[in-house]
This record gives sequence, C-alpha cells and structure tokens, in this order.
Amino acid sequence: MTSISSGLHINSPNVTAIDLRKLDTIKVAESDEKTFQNYIQKSEKILESVYTKTSEPYQNPRNKDYATVTVDGEIVAEIDNNGFVKTSNNIGKEIKTLFSSEDIVLKGPELAQSRSEKIADFLGGEIINSSTAMSQKEFDFSPRPVSKIDFLAGTNSAKETQEIQKLTNSFNSWESEYLASGVGQDRIKALSEHGDKFVGIMAKAVKENGYNNPQQFIKSLSTEELETLRVVSSLAESIKPDELGKEGALNLLLPRSEHQDLDNDGFTMNGIGRSWSFPPPNAPESVKLAWDEATSGMSPGDKMLAMIPFMPILIMMDSNGQVHEVEPTEANNIYASKDFSYTGYVQDRLEALEYFRAQTPVEQYERQKEFLTKFLGALNNQDVA
Repeated sequence: MTSISSGLHINSPNVTAIDLRKLDTIKVAESDEKTFQNYIQKSEKILESVYTKTSEPYQNPRNKDYATVTVDGEIVAEIDNNGFVKTSNNIGKEIKTLFSSEDIVLKGPELAQSRSEKIADFLGGEIINSSTAMSQKEFDFSPRPVSKIDFLAGTNSAKETQEIQKLTNSFNSWESEYLASGVGQDRIKALSEHGDKFVGIMAKAVKENGYNNPQQFIKSLSTEELETLRVVSSLAESIKPDELGKEGALNLLLPRSEHQDLDNDGFTMNGIGRSWSFPPPNAPESVKLAWDEATSGMSPGDKMLAMIPFMPILIMMDSNGQVHEVEPTEANNIYASKDFSYTGYVQDRLEALEYFRAQTPVEQYERQKEFLTKFLGALNNQDVA
C-alpha cells in the first residue's frame, strides 16, 4: 500500500543535512533515565518484530485481491479484501484525498468496493472483480491472521547473533551515509519509521533460514512487513511475492551495500527492478578497496559521475549496420571474463579520453583524467591485475 508523505525540499534553506557519523555516541548505562527508557522501548520493538510470527499471512483469503481498477486496459490500482489499496506513487498522490471523508464503519469487502468505485470514478477507469474477492459475510466469518510472539525463540545461536549483528551494522552504515548524502525530508521520515522494522525482518530471516529460500520467506511476511521492504528499497510499486526471482527477493532482505549478483550478469535485481553500480558486486575485494581509496572524500554525486566510464554497453551492431540490444547475461558481462583486467581497462579509458580530447569539454576531460589516474594508482597499490 503506497504511503504518501510530504515535507521540505532538500534545497530549502530550512533543511540541513546531518552527517550521523559525526554525532557523539553515548553509553546507555551512563545515560539519563529518559534516554535509557527510549533505548529499552526501541530494543523491545525490534525483538517483537524478530520473534512475531503470522500464520501464513500471504495465503489468508482476507489478504487476497478483491478487485483491480484499469484505465485503458492498464491496471492502475489493486484492492484486497481488507480494503487496502496498492498503487504507484504517482497515482497515490492523485487519489490520496479520496478517502479522507470515508465512512469509518465500512470494513473488508464493503470498504474495498467503496474505494474501488471512488478510484474508478476519479480516474475514469473500470472495476474488474477478482476471482478471490470475498463477500462481506465470508469476510466477517473468516479467521483473522494470528500473530504471536515466539518467546521460546529468543535464544540465538552464536552464529545467528554474529550474522544479525553484521547485517545490522551494514544497514546502519549504509543508512548513515545515505542520510548524510542530502536526501529529502520524506526519505528521512520514511527510514525513521521503517529502519528498525527492517532490522527486525533481517533478524527474522536469519532465524528462519530466510536467506536460503528468500522467495518463500517473503511470501510468509505480512502486508506491513512487505511495505517496510518497499519503503527501505525505495520501490515505487507494491511488492508482489509471486513475481520475484531469487536474486530480487534476496536483495530485498539485504542492506544496499550487501546486494548480491547471483547470476553474475553485472547487475543486481532488487525486487523486479534491475540496477547497476561500480565496482560490480562480484569484483575482487582488492578492486573494491582501490575504488574506496580513489573515491574517498568525494560527494555521492561525484562518485556517480566517476562510474560513467565503467558502465556496460548493452548494444551491438551487426554486419548490416543494425543496432541491437544485448541481454544482460554472464556471457555479456565483460567484468566476468576470465581475461578481464581492471588496470588494463582503466588504461584503455585513459587512452580513449586522450583520443577524443578535442571533442570533450575541458572540465569533463580534466575531471575524468584526474580520477582515472587516481583510480589506476589505487589499483596498483592493491596489486590488482
């Protein structure tokens, strides 16, 4: 279900980016009573999230589709039997005022029908009832999903504790850097609301071996937990567990800095979306260390610009001069080739930069040459071939 929030624009003079890494740390045991109680309450929420289990929420008929609203044959909104609406952020912004004066007595299919009609009328769309739609009577007499805290599961093995701590530290590091990079007020608010819940989901995945079968684990999550994954991953569309591949499901459960490229195609799937970054996730650790050295002190925007020379080219020209798109696969991933040389590739980029110097803006030429030279030196420092 799309969450809609508003806030100040990041460029507003009233907004100041906070680098969380520079904040002073405190010892909880030596803190004042209010700070100590806040810490305890926060820890309790995380533990409850970790050990709360819902009886097959994804299979419960209450959570199945009631109807969809289509406009010109395209689905613009999905409504389940609870009356929850799933839609894109853009559509969500348009319809967010429709439910402000809703009859609070309505629930279940009655609420779903009311919201379907309002959305269809507002967008000029058509309502298509789903085969899993329930009647109000069926809904009223159907069992509610039962959520229980498993108090006996509170003893993690040493291995589980270590893995949970590693994932938590990784998420906290990514979150600190991300928030300090100058994100909007709405993202700050969203992560504030969902950060602890995401840590709880990761811990639950460790406890229940969810990382071994991420698709099945995500199907076991509640609607609220799926929303947390959507918000943390900055996804526009609601997560549909049945549409997820293994890599896309796995990365939804990992901090951004831990995303994996299981098929070694040079890209990472996050949900059903594909993204690219450099160095590739499967690059040698020495290459990642060299990149960190070369980009140390750079702004997030400058780091993005530094990645441009390394972006994969997924087009090819055949013998007839026709250009074709190339499918991302391990075979088409130059970085996966056994003969690939990172230092050789950077040297090639420097030579190409010199060859096209006359056609390159001076500022761009100088910026790229400075960084590529710096990165080449860092690769040599790490003895990268």
